[in-house]
Formats: sequence, C-alpha cells, structure tokens
Amino acid sequence: MDGTLWQRAEVVRMSGDTVWVKPCLATGCAQCQLSSTCGQGVLARWAGRQRAEIALVRNESVDHLLFDQLMPGDMVELGVSGSHFVQASALQFVLPLLSMVFFAMLAEYCGAADSLVALLAFVGLAVALWMISWWRRPVLKSPYIHRVFPRAH
Repeated sequence: MDGTLWQRAEVVRMSGDTVWVKPCLATGCAQCQLSSTCGQGVLARWAGRQRAEIALVRNESVDHLLFDQLMPGDMVELGVSGSHFVQASALQFVLPLLSMVFFAMLAEYCGAADSLVALLAFVGLAVALWMISWWRRPVLKSPYIHRVFPRAH
C-alpha cells in the first residue's frame, strides 16, 4: 500500500485552467450499523447538507491530458498523499490550539487580568488562522486526479 487516500468526486464546472469538483458522499453509511458513531458516517451526514467544492489547478494537480478530457458531470478519482493529509490535519487543528494556549500562558505569566488572558487567547487563534492561510499554499499539496470516469453521453 502506498499511503495514498482516494476519494471520488464529480466535476462541477471548469473555468480557464481550473476544474471544480465536489467529493461524492459515502453511499453505504445509511445502511451501516456503525454510522452513528463512525467518523465517516458523521462526516457523510454533515457533508450531505453542504458539500464543498475543490478547485484543482491545471499546473499543480491535473495531468494536462486528463484535464483536456474533463467535462462537467464526469467522475474523477482524487488522490492525496497520506503524509500530506497528516500535515494538513496538524496544521488545521493543532496549530490553533497551541497558539491559543501559548498566548494565554504568556498573558498569564505577565500577570494580565483574566479578561485580557481570554482576549489574548483569541488573538492567538487569529494569528494561527492567519498563519494557516499563509502557509497553506506552499505546505499543503492539492489532491491530484488519478483516474477519470467519463459520464455516459
């Protein structure tokens, strides 16, 4: 096993050198007995209300030959490196928490009032979210299209 995570997605639209896809929902979750406690089932129910679109840029994540064949309605299989997924998870979840704790502890160490400690914790959160948006491009790799399943014409 190569450590790559796979997900099917539907091509929604194309604009210039960008293809927009929506990940498909897990279809077996409704029948599964563990759907109420399984993370995939919980995510599938949440995503059922609103599925995010993912932009794939031709130069970064789409093979040029595959890109030219894509049409709205086509299904594609996206691949994401497992290590990049772990990096993205750490960046999205651990960094804000550590930043909040660091700013709060710094304020507490300096003898700030409780209200200022809470305010600086939120400042730490804002700093972490800014850092994530700034680091997102160079650190996180986009999913890539592994296979195309053309729609029936």
